[in-house]
Order: sequence, then C-alpha cells, then structure tokens
Amino acid sequence: LQRVNGNKHLYRQLLTDFAKKYSDVTEEIRTAILQNDLSEAKKIAHTLKGVAGNLSIDSVHSSAHELEAATNERQRGINYEQLLSNFDQALKPVVESIKSSIKESVETTTPQNAKIDFEKFKSILITIEELLKANNSDAENYLNELKNFKGSGFDEQLQQLEEFINNFDYENAQKPLQHMMEALNSQENKI
Repeated sequence: LQRVNGNKHLYRQLLTDFAKKYSDVTEEIRTAILQNDLSEAKKIAHTLKGVAGNLSIDSVHSSAHELEAATNERQRGINYEQLLSNFDQALKPVVESIKSSIKESVETTTPQNAKIDFEKFKSILITIEELLKANNSDAENYLNELKNFKGSGFDEQLQQLEEFINNFDYENAQKPLQHMMEALNSQENKI
C-alpha cells in the first residue's frame, strides 16, 4: 500500500489487473522457450518481475528474476522446465488468492436477490456523465458505487466503463454510459 500512497482502491485494482493479465503467463513463457524465442521469454519475465516488484509480490518477483536471468544467459543445459515449475508454484497461489479475495468482496457487498434501485443507479450515471464531460477523475469514485448494483443487467457496460475510466479515456467512457442511460430511459417509457 505504501507504493500507492495508501490508496486501497488503486492497489486492489492493480492486484485484480495482475490476476487477470498474468494468470496464464507461465504458458506464454513456456511457449516462447519451446519456440526458442528466448528474447520473448526474457521480455515477459522482465515485465512480470517489474510488475510483481511494484506490487510487493516478492515470491513472484524472485521467480521471474530467476527466469529472466536464465533466458539472458543462453547457456546449454539450463533446466527451463524446473524454473517454470518454480515460477508457476509462486504465481498460482497469488493469483488464486487475489481471485478469491475479489469473489468474497463481491459476495459480501452484494446481497443475494437484492432489488435494484434503478433511480439511484440512473442518478449515479448522470453524475458520472457530468464528471466525464469535465474530465474529472472523481468519476472513478462513483463508478465504485455502480459496482454495488450487481444484477443490474449492465455488467458488460460497467466493465467497459471501468476500463475506459481506469485508462483516463473519458471520451470513450461516455459510450457505455450512454448505452445504459438509453436502456434505462427506454424502460421508463414502457412503464
């Protein structure tokens, strides 16, 4: 948390992104090695070493460092399979722990069979829209409120919105936002 100035939300998001992006990285490195593309294997290991180091995931950082060093040496007789096995043994529990933590968080913040308050949902969308038009990063705070509306039927649009906001692409973030607003307005007109 110290590396992100105590911003728990940012750290959690970085861990979530890490688990999504690198859950199959062992196979990517293995494929590169089997194709004798050690420069690609080294690049992947180097990137992962940096990301794991920045997130203070020491076991993955250390294993990625060993892989990077081995691919850099280009010596005969290196047991890449053993290095990959050690790396995978460091990586898998971290990824599983992150995924489990995310799942538990969603389950505890989302009551089962909760009735969706679409008026509040729409009000938050309007606030986010105003913030996006003003290029205000506070939109991210309201996005977190929308995540509590699991089962709203907008999971895909919320994921797109989150990706755009996290990448500070406020212009494209308005597209999934508009889609949700139009769908909600359409529903209101039917009632």
